Amino acid sequence: MAYIYLHRRNDTGEVFYVGKGTGDRATSTKKRNPYWHNVVNKAGFTAEIITKGLTDAEAFWAEPLLIEAHGGVQNLTNMSDGGEGFSSAEMKA
Repeated sequence: MAYIYLHRRNDTGEVFYVGKGTGDRATSTKKRNPYWHNVVNKAGFTAEIITKGLTDAEAFWAEPLLIEAHGGVQNLTNMSDGGEGFSSAEMKA
């Protein structure tokens, strides 16, 4: 099952990243873009899982809505509008 998570800056509490994941993806620092690392190196981060128990289809549907709700890629470190990426099955392969 998948979940949707937020990353918040430790200095301001501001959301800077919205993601979809499984397992430890929400707290992982691996496979992140340079913009994400710039924020984390400056401010640190806290991961917040906001909904869990989703199918991949549900998570792929919800992620872009939450990215948009937090200002879109113009205000986040996300590199895309969301709704794409690896499914849970692909991550296990």
